[in-house]
Amino acid sequence: MTKAKMLDNVIYQQRIRYFDEPFAYICINNQVNNYCSYCLRKPDKSILYKCSKCEFAKYCNKECQRLAWKKHHRMECQRLVMVYPNLPLTEVLFLSRIIDKVLFIEQNGDKYKWEKDRKWNSLIGHEDDIRNDEVK
Repeated sequence: MTKAKMLDNVIYQQRIRYFDEPFAYICINNQVNNYCSYCLRKPDKSILYKCSKCEFAKYCNKECQRLAWKKHHRMECQRLVMVYPNLPLTEVLFLSRIIDKVLFIEQNGDKYKWEKDRKWNSLIGHEDDIRNDEVK
């Protein structure tokens, strides 16, 4: 390995923080047409494929749609259809994902042995951490 490659590797390793899946996440209403509802990436082509049932969730490809359906969208899709247009979808979707995650943990066990102890009040945003991170 060249010195340049080693230096790149060291810089890369120092920039990586701890990554884990958030307890719940969503793409907010005004951004749902710009980002994939599953991976939260902008699509390579400017085309997002919408869920044919709820027409709210949008995906960059069939794989993201399949993974979202398996993970959470199957349960939330019906709820979105029932509440639209009477309730704000972002809030309903976020609350729905939190409830589904809590129910999943209760039914299937706690993979990390700490998730079941989380409470609504313990959920936090990380905006300040991200803004104040000098390395970002």
